[in-house]
Amino acid sequence: IEKGYAIVAGLNLGIYLCGRKSESFSYRFKEEYICLSMEELVAYSRKDFFEYVIASAKLVTEKYSVGGLEICCEKMTLPMKKGLASSAAICVAVIRLFNLVYKLNLSVEEEMSLAYTAEQSVGSLCGKMDQVCAYGQGLRLVVFDGSSTSVIPLITNSEFIFLLVDL
Repeated sequence: IEKGYAIVAGLNLGIYLCGRKSESFSYRFKEEYICLSMEELVAYSRKDFFEYVIASAKLVTEKYSVGGLEICCEKMTLPMKKGLASSAAICVAVIRLFNLVYKLNLSVEEEMSLAYTAEQSVGSLCGKMDQVCAYGQGLRLVVFDGSSTSVIPLITNSEFIFLLVDL
């Protein structure tokens, strides 16, 4: 298989979380709320609003033997279910919050890999390009070479105008 290339644009849209260590795991977004003991978190398998959040939390707590988090989504400017990688963004955001709170020292690439694994675990058909949202705004060249993926920042003096259409 030949190398594949894609240019990915990080938008000025996002998911903004705050959190702190906890004995349990909880997540709040507007009127949506869930609170689980660590045992309930591990056993959780429902397909619902929280599935990407739970999959991400479950993966990090099992892989790194960390405790829970109390998470509040303060703001979300990224629309859900519009093909803009909102599921990847929430997975990356939850994993990054665990990374920061528990000082796991994960690289952006490691966060992206965990987010991809979390998404795949709930049956998402995402591709590895979706998790590039972990880098935030800016242009990136993504190179796919077999099982290896690399992300290279692109610098340009030109202005790009993107039109997003909600069909």
